[in-house]
Amino acid sequence: MTLREGHVHTAHAATTLVFDLLERVERELCQVSDVRGDAGFPEEVLLAGLEQRRKPYVFRLKANARLEQRLAPFLTRPPGRPPDEPRLWRYEFAYQAENWSRPRRVVGVVREVPGELFLDSFFLVTSWTMQQKDAAALLEHYRQRGTFESHLGEFKDAFDPALSSSPRVKSHYRGQGPQRRYASRDAFACNEALLLLHALAFNLANVARAGLQQTTGQDWTIRSLREHLLQTPARVLLHARRAIVVIGDLAAYHWHCLARFVATLRSQPVLHPARAP
Repeated sequence: MTLREGHVHTAHAATTLVFDLLERVERELCQVSDVRGDAGFPEEVLLAGLEQRRKPYVFRLKANARLEQRLAPFLTRPPGRPPDEPRLWRYEFAYQAENWSRPRRVVGVVREVPGELFLDSFFLVTSWTMQQKDAAALLEHYRQRGTFESHLGEFKDAFDPALSSSPRVKSHYRGQGPQRRYASRDAFACNEALLLLHALAFNLANVARAGLQQTTGQDWTIRSLREHLLQTPARVLLHARRAIVVIGDLAAYHWHCLARFVATLRSQPVLHPARAP
C-alpha cells in the first residue's frame, strides 16, 4: 500500500505502482486476467504498457468536448412517457486522445437517472475487441469494480483511520487533548504505517466475517463483527495460575464458531513459476 501526497494528481505514480503490482501478483499468487480503473488513470504510458504486457483493460474516461460531441445526437430523451425502469443505451466508436499513440475502442453509455430531466452519459476505453466482449458485457464487467468500492466504504465505516494532514504536533486527538506531548514526527510515514495496520486488520476481520457466515449461516458485516465479538462485555477472573474471561452465551457461541473455522485453515506454500535452467 502506497500513499500519495495531497497536492499531486490522483493517479500520481500509478503506472509504476500498477506494473509492480502486476509482476508481484503473477510471481507470487496467480495470473492477472484484466485491469479495471476509474477516470484518473488512463494515460498513454499505462495503456500502452498494459497492451505490451497483453493485459486487457477497461477504464473510465473523463468527459471532454470531443467525446461529448460524439454522443450529442443521442442525448435527446425518446418521445413518450418513460417506462418504470430507467433505460440505458450504448454506442461504440474509435477515439484517439491528444496524448495517445493510436486510436482505441471507446464505449459511450447514455442512461436515464430517476428524478433527473436530462440524460446522463459517461465513457469507457478498453483494449477488448467487440468480438471478445461486446458493449453490454464490457459495461457489466466494469461495474463489478463496485465491489471494491463497497469494501472501501465498509473499511472507512468500521475502522476510520485517523490520518494526519500536517507534520505539526497535534493539540487534540479525536476531540481530546493529549496527556503527553512529543516532538514532531514524519506525518507521511506515520500515515503509511497506520493505514497499512488498519488494512491488515480489515483483511483479518474480513476472513473472520467469512468464517462466521460459513459456520453460523448468518450474514455478517465488519461492524457487526466488531460489536458482537471484539467489543463484547467481559469479566476477568484472576487466579494464582490462570486468568478466566467470562463473556455472554451468545458471544461465546460466536467465538466457538470462529474457532471451528480457524481450525480448518491450513497454510499453503507459495508457488513460484518454474525457472528455466
